[in-house]
Amino acid sequence: MARFLPDGDIECLGRVDRQVKIRGFRIEPGDIEAALRTHPLVQEALVTTREDRSGHRSLTAHIVSAPGSETLTSHPSPLVAFLREKLPDHMIPRVFASIDTIPLTPNGKTDFNALPEPDGTVIPQDDLRATTPAEELIARIFADVLERKKVGTRENFFEAGGHSLLAFQVISRISEALSAELPVHALFDHPSAEELCRHVRAERHEPSQPPLRPVSVTSSPHGKNTTRPSFSQERLWVLEQSGSTGSAYNMPLTVEIKGIPDISTLERSINEIIRRHDALRACFPCVSGRPAQTILPEMPVPLDITDLSHLPPKDQIIESHRLISKEARYPFDLTRAPLIRTTLIKLRTSIQHQTSSILLITLLVIGNILPGTGRAL
Repeated sequence: MARFLPDGDIECLGRVDRQVKIRGFRIEPGDIEAALRTHPLVQEALVTTREDRSGHRSLTAHIVSAPGSETLTSHPSPLVAFLREKLPDHMIPRVFASIDTIPLTPNGKTDFNALPEPDGTVIPQDDLRATTPAEELIARIFADVLERKKVGTRENFFEAGGHSLLAFQVISRISEALSAELPVHALFDHPSAEELCRHVRAERHEPSQPPLRPVSVTSSPHGKNTTRPSFSQERLWVLEQSGSTGSAYNMPLTVEIKGIPDISTLERSINEIIRRHDALRACFPCVSGRPAQTILPEMPVPLDITDLSHLPPKDQIIESHRLISKEARYPFDLTRAPLIRTTLIKLRTSIQHQTSSILLITLLVIGNILPGTGRAL
């Protein structure tokens, strides 16, 4: 639905229907409500969407139980199983809430604003007992990420409303809390707290992957450390020799800085990052016809400064875009370190003559690989 504005522009007011898009799927809440009403213990149902703290949208089912029946939302598992026979997984509500009646406006339409805030599903007590501290910790992380009060140790993370984006958060937090390196697919293979805890214990006794070992590094008389490049690094080196890469592996990043930046502090910060990460001081010279990865000792990298503040505001924008595009396309020389470039573009806006700057950082993808391991920083 839209309307014409006095100046002739069209303002979009929203959809006339209730169709929503969640995780890439277009969903009609009415289809879910119709499926819920076919359950013999459901008198009425209303499906809405809500956003969690991270901005992810999910479905909430508000259930009016049939007279004489117990509250279905206190034990939603049978209701979820009932819906799975009729609907695809992305249409299964994440939260089930019990209400006495569907609130209505004075003209008889559904009053969505009058719906109470759902407390979330209540898990059967058998599922709430954690047998180990690790299980309890994993279940607590599940509940926190899903924004639930409790999650049972045998409850499937994805059936409880989780998805692939939340899975990354869960694995990151569990890996840090248990000091264990877990791949994301571990959660897909072991989706409950109980199964995942068992998997972590098994991995600690019999890891599926061999432990990482330090690479062999040779020191040269000039203080440079040399090692064999990884397969991906060697592959890029071969492509660069043939001249077919250009700027395809450049990774540009722009950051707008309001006000007047402290150039000295900014330059020291960039150099401290380069000092701490060997990969940013790496280069790949040719030795006996083959590439070698050389880590240079500490090397100061100057911050290039381009001042456009003397230009008219419109010309500043045009010129800054040209410089950003030129910098992003400019190729690196793999034989020369560092494989990172930094530029500060100074600007001055016409609004109260405010000063701002654009920090442009360009990395070569091969430069963010740990020496000889192929692992990203």
